[in-house]
Amino acid sequence: MKTLLGDPNMTKKLMEVEKDSISDATLRKLKKYTENPKFIPDEVGKISKPCRPLCAWLKALDHYSQVLRNVEPKKLKLVELERELNGLQLDQRQLQQQLGQSERELAELQARYEACVCRRQQLDGGIKRATARLQRCTRLTTVLADEDSRWSAKIKTLMNEAESVYGECTLGGVAVAYLGALSGAHRDQLLQSVVGILVTSGVVTPAKYDLMETLSTAEARDTWEAADLYRDPACFLQAALVLSAVRRPLVLDPDYMCVRWLTRLHEEQGGLQVLHAGDEDLLTKVLSAAHARRPILVLHTPTHLTYNLRKLLEVPSHVQLSDGTLQEVVLVLVTGSATPTLPPELCVYVTRVSFALPPLVLEERLLNDVLKMEREDLYEQRASLTASIMRDQKALEAVDDTILKKLTQASTALLDNEELLAAFYEAKVWGPGLG
Repeated sequence: MKTLLGDPNMTKKLMEVEKDSISDATLRKLKKYTENPKFIPDEVGKISKPCRPLCAWLKALDHYSQVLRNVEPKKLKLVELERELNGLQLDQRQLQQQLGQSERELAELQARYEACVCRRQQLDGGIKRATARLQRCTRLTTVLADEDSRWSAKIKTLMNEAESVYGECTLGGVAVAYLGALSGAHRDQLLQSVVGILVTSGVVTPAKYDLMETLSTAEARDTWEAADLYRDPACFLQAALVLSAVRRPLVLDPDYMCVRWLTRLHEEQGGLQVLHAGDEDLLTKVLSAAHARRPILVLHTPTHLTYNLRKLLEVPSHVQLSDGTLQEVVLVLVTGSATPTLPPELCVYVTRVSFALPPLVLEERLLNDVLKMEREDLYEQRASLTASIMRDQKALEAVDDTILKKLTQASTALLDNEELLAAFYEAKVWGPGLG
């Protein structure tokens, strides 16, 4: 012991002891001392103070060895558990990878399922639309089976009208400018001469020319009839010539039928300003009526060019109102003479229009009056049938116009356009009754 305590490297040697590799035999030898009740640092310190720390070190070494013997299996168990844990973690990562792959596959399958459901819905919708279209097509085929001839004829008519529009407008202009005062037969004869000139010049003209249709519309003629104008092509033509004249119209109106018609025609628009050619301050009255936006009718117009008539004819076609807008001056001259002799200096200012009733119109009016007195029921039945036919014709024209408009504006397929199909069905309702 003294040799050990006297060794200067004792502390170093104690620190270099491999405490984890002490054999069981060494520990059994050490037990002989550490199990001695008196082998404690305090007791040993009473005998030898240098041996006191050595005793404490031996006691600690023995305790460490015992603890090490108890902990070693646990360490081995810990290593084994860690090995198992690493294996489990590896398995977990593999399972997580498999789970992620499965989730991706599931998401893909879900997307495919949703796409299939959407596709099925589209197909169902397509089937429904196709079924509805088939039904509409069947119905439309049935509805339009007999419309082909009518529409083909109408297309042919429209094409002919389009080709002859220049000739038709030329004939209308000639009639308005020069033929208003002539009788119907004389007017037709001169128009045929003009047609010959146009054909020779290479201008296409209508095969059957109707001057009344050129100068007026059905709506305008209905308005004129409502204003007490007799429903006759000759009367309608006379009215159209009056309203279409570029120069001031001079109406030859021995029966004052034009005066009554124009008065009724302008009742709802503020009324017609009726003046006499012999009125004082005639020009002032005409300009006042023009500024009041009222048409002017001058009665008893002289058939020679007087000073007042010249001033009247020099009234501009438009006057400027107080608000700065231009107002057209509607001026109609009327004379009671049926066949006046007009000097050339007056003819250059006016467009003559004869408003005398032709003999055939007078005969028809007389027959109507007789029929109304003798058989009022037949007269009313005839009037009702005539009005019904006209209404049906207008309705059919309106339906055709609606169809053309909707076809032009249609943004969807024909079989998907309910409004257009309804127009076709309506045409079918009207068509047979007028065929």
